Amino acid sequence: MYQKAREGKIKDFTGIHSPYEVPGAAEAIANTAEQSQQDVIDKLMKLL
Repeated sequence: MYQKAREGKIKDFTGIHSPYEVPGAAEAIANTAEQSQQDVIDKLMKLL
């Protein structure tokens, strides 16, 4: 998809033509620098 966006085949693609917008009120935050992959998965599964 990024290649297509760079070729102009996809317009307003986040990270290419449009900046990333941080969500105002995220339902979940995964801090992968401080939590293990399994801890993040467990947290997300509980939310679902």
